[in-house]
Amino acid sequence: MKKLFAKRKREELELAQDPYRNYIRVFWYSLALAVLVLLPSMIYELTQTGKLIFLYYGDYNVQQVPFYEHCVRMVHEGTVTWDWITDLGSNFVGSYSYYLLGSPFFWLMCLFPASWAPYLMGPIYILKFVAAAVIAYAFLKRFVKNKDYAVIGALMYAFCGFQIYNLFFNQFHEVVALFPLMLIGMEELVQNDRKGVFAVAVAINCACNYFMFAGQVVFCVIYFLFRAFKKSYRLTLKRFGLLAFEAVLGVVMGMVLFLPAALAILGNYRLSYKFKDIKDMLVYMQGGKVYVTRYGHILQSLFFPPDIPSRVNFFYGHAARWSSNAAWLPMFGLSGVFAYLRYRKRSLLAWLVPVPAVFALVPILNSPFFLFNSNYYARWMYMLVLVAVAVTIMALDDEKVKFGFGLALNSAIIVAITAYCGLRWFHNTEDSNDFYQLGGEPFAARLWASVAIAIACMILLHFMIKRLRGTKYFTNALLIVMCFIIVLYANVHIFCGKSHSTSTERIVNEAVEGEFSMPGEEFYRIDFYRTPDNGMPSTGKKSEYKSKTFKMTSVFDNLGISWETPSVECFHSVVSPSIMNFYEAVGVTRNVGSRATYDKYGLLGFLSVKYSLIRNSSDKGNGKHITDEYNGLSFTDLQQTQNNYNIYENDYFVSMGFWYESFITQSEFEKIAKSNRHILLCSYLVVPDDEADYYRAFMTEAIETPPEGEEGYVKRASANYQTYVQSVGELQNRTCSSFERDGGSFKAEIALDSPNIVVFTVPYDDGWSATVNGKPVDIRLVTYGFMGVECSGSADGNYVIEFTYSVPGLLWGALASLFGVIVLVVYLLVCRRKGLKPSYKFFKEDYVEVECPEYFLSENAEQKPAADPEKLFNRAKTSLIVSIFAIPFLGVVLGLVGAALGASTLMRINKTEQKKGAGMAALAIALGVCAAAAYVVFTLMRGDAKYLLSLFI
Repeated sequence: MKKLFAKRKREELELAQDPYRNYIRVFWYSLALAVLVLLPSMIYELTQTGKLIFLYYGDYNVQQVPFYEHCVRMVHEGTVTWDWITDLGSNFVGSYSYYLLGSPFFWLMCLFPASWAPYLMGPIYILKFVAAAVIAYAFLKRFVKNKDYAVIGALMYAFCGFQIYNLFFNQFHEVVALFPLMLIGMEELVQNDRKGVFAVAVAINCACNYFMFAGQVVFCVIYFLFRAFKKSYRLTLKRFGLLAFEAVLGVVMGMVLFLPAALAILGNYRLSYKFKDIKDMLVYMQGGKVYVTRYGHILQSLFFPPDIPSRVNFFYGHAARWSSNAAWLPMFGLSGVFAYLRYRKRSLLAWLVPVPAVFALVPILNSPFFLFNSNYYARWMYMLVLVAVAVTIMALDDEKVKFGFGLALNSAIIVAITAYCGLRWFHNTEDSNDFYQLGGEPFAARLWASVAIAIACMILLHFMIKRLRGTKYFTNALLIVMCFIIVLYANVHIFCGKSHSTSTERIVNEAVEGEFSMPGEEFYRIDFYRTPDNGMPSTGKKSEYKSKTFKMTSVFDNLGISWETPSVECFHSVVSPSIMNFYEAVGVTRNVGSRATYDKYGLLGFLSVKYSLIRNSSDKGNGKHITDEYNGLSFTDLQQTQNNYNIYENDYFVSMGFWYESFITQSEFEKIAKSNRHILLCSYLVVPDDEADYYRAFMTEAIETPPEGEEGYVKRASANYQTYVQSVGELQNRTCSSFERDGGSFKAEIALDSPNIVVFTVPYDDGWSATVNGKPVDIRLVTYGFMGVECSGSADGNYVIEFTYSVPGLLWGALASLFGVIVLVVYLLVCRRKGLKPSYKFFKEDYVEVECPEYFLSENAEQKPAADPEKLFNRAKTSLIVSIFAIPFLGVVLGLVGAALGASTLMRINKTEQKKGAGMAALAIALGVCAAAAYVVFTLMRGDAKYLLSLFI
């Protein structure tokens, strides 16, 4: 018996000494938590749909699910250049780099059939939670002696409010999981001479999501500046040079996706949001007044479980309803940060929480995380959360830090926000009864559930710290209670979101399992019947949350993508800029989705829409009400239903590829009211004013008042439905005899009586090249966003037109990445040959950095001797040298993001894009200079620098 107990004790001791023990613990804990968070929803769907699938609501259901299936299928088919299914057609790499192409989890999903993708979304989410926890532990463990606190912190980070909120935005989870690698790489290079980790981490994050990478660069600079002032931070000029070198190398290695993605969004209107004036930079404004609601929403996100996306509840009415305002640390909130700052005021790492938090409250300071875009986003908060978690576990690890102050302050803020949002009388003017009610939130039960969870966390934390801290039960108690809180608040959040979902049975039957097929091989697009007032709530008011007062025809977004069928309707933020320019010109709002309504009936013929679909439950008149409402519409009822949608054939369908008899200049076209411009799209080719002379060689020019006695001009037709019906009938007889497409090209044949311009309603993109009868020709930008080519010189009038697409920047990006990998290998081999090794083994040995070692001295301990003036001088000198010479270089290096865009656009023909690229490069350099100036000023505030200056004065 004694031998048995001795053996068991020895095994327990060996287990405790296992260097991978805590990684394994984090893995299993996070796996169990992720399953408990997602499985209830999946089981619920099993009862509703008969499928074990994770469905949520909103963007997740209609974007993330179909995007993954579509992209997996594209990869399997090898058609990864031009995407005919996304909107009117788009650069595949440019459109999906933001969403998933840089995610290692996506490529894992590519190992399975595309039809499995919707059902793998839940398991992939679980893997993302696990990865976030394990990688976070690798970063956090360096800050605590008791690694149990690092385990708790890892779970806190992986299941923080930002993560649960962004179940709505699947693409942010890999960013959260991979970001700690950058801080690990930075710490390991500076503190432990570990080469290459930072470069690889930068490359992974750069390729993963270019939008979020911009914010990561800014935060890493801030993190570095705060850490550089710590005396134990082993920063030397050589290590700083290596840090800068690896930062550049990492960006170069990530260019394979970063460069083509960056080039694809240069013309995106969302990059053009700028601040109006100084006041707009310093204070959030709305309607000329201080936007108090936004400030409240930002603060609330730090102390409460998050509201669900698009349904702001605490501070309802906040316009930025999808901005990812969520930074709550499960169970702790900011109590640990407050406590640590109370007792460790000199901890620079602790100040890295309140300082960036202040950035969120100042528009110009919040904007650098998104390339100075004036649109409000909080999608960088996960980085703040990671540092807040580190400070919280440091507070737990330091027994001299008392939590009383932190708990009291955190609780006071909870009570204050609760009183303001839930206990004040609100004048409800949206209800017809016009009455006062207690609380202004649209979902009172949700508010009080969040309040109850936040307050319960403070009470439980107070009890455990007071009664159990210092005992062997403390860490286990914290872990168990926190896990319970995570499962509780996450499931409440998920099911609150699911309450706003359309019938998931419909989603599975019509979208996930749905297919669309019509006879014939002719290229066509489909659309779905929408009336002008057929849309989603836009103001965020309670009346729109609680009742659908707007007219609906029950249309899912992105059904075309789900069915792998070209469609003029698409809910996608990153499509070809040509599409956005076209819709803007014809009066169709195209912000995050293409949803043209049937009052713009001229688009149907012009964009080759052959079939229009109406959900049978909305089709009470068997399609008759469509033609009754708009004279420019004519459909043939095919007496077919697929996926619960009745199918109608457009009598005014125009095949892809056609030519015109007349053109109109953009200035003349823009004299027409935007609401009527669609009518003339089939009548005239719209061309830039400065190219009118070129087009006169092929067709007549239409103007409002033709000059008398001059040939080559015709009077512009009136913009009415009779004009459309006549013009579309004529255009149907001027189309290509054949049109064939594949993943990255298309081929058309046409017979012309005389030379002319043949137009294809395929979005214009720099990646296209064209030949006519085998000879290269220039591609012309026509009708604001489409392509035309000159067909001339054929003796018999027959022309074979071929277009080929190559992704702009993909080849150069791939070559840059290959070069970067080669340089990395050489760099590591050189370091190894020189015997440059890390100071400890990352997994097998331990490394602990005590943040404030002087505070661990007892009160009666002997004071440390005064600093050696010579050492002080050398340290100050090094600090100033780094400040004056090295930091500007780091700023420029980290600004390589902007510089790369600038350099890449110099080869582009478009002057506007050249200016934008040059401007971004200049902005990157300016950021570097500003960072240097801030560093110098901060350095001068230190005693080291003051002592150095005193030697010269």
